[in-house]
Amino acid sequence: MRAWITRIHQFAGRAFFPVLFGLLLIGSVSGVVATKAHRETRELTEKLDRVLSDLNDTRKENERLLMLIQTIEESDRLTEKVAREDAHLVKPGEIVLIFPHQQ
Repeated sequence: MRAWITRIHQFAGRAFFPVLFGLLLIGSVSGVVATKAHRETRELTEKLDRVLSDLNDTRKENERLLMLIQTIEESDRLTEKVAREDAHLVKPGEIVLIFPHQQ
């Protein structure tokens, strides 16, 4: 029985450093892989934040442009109304009917 214990002790003594080296190597590789994955995740998160910020800016610009279009359309209608009613202008090809004023 003592011989078995001695053999196990001798094997453990010879295997200790290779096993320890293997575990350290595995731990180092795991750490490098985890660090790389963490860096890639952080970079992708930052990129997503930039894209979402750009999207928000683009939406705000679209809202501003839509309001500008509405303002221009309203201005065009107002300009046409003033031109027709006050300046008595007509578009080419239009026929103007003038009715006498009733008093």
